[in-house]
Amino acid sequence: MALAVVSFAGAFWLGSGDLAGFALVCVASGLALGADLALPLLDAASYRPGGTDTAALSATYALLPCVIKLAALAWFRAQRPRLQPGVCPC
Repeated sequence: MALAVVSFAGAFWLGSGDLAGFALVCVASGLALGADLALPLLDAASYRPGGTDTAALSATYALLPCVIKLAALAWFRAQRPRLQPGVCPC
């Protein structure tokens, strides 16, 4: 949580063209978000650090991000016909 606070607070001081700072905020906040989401999931899967059953850990850190990214890709592809050429929807 401290990493999330520090990284998002750092975004306040970014100015136009601060590419390196923006990249640092993205990396740090991405790591913090991943930890925020993965720790409750691992607890729900009854994962205990130091145990021998690492299936929940492997699935949470390896397979789940792939599933989420594939779902996002499918959603964006489904939206493609609605978008105007050359216009960013964000």
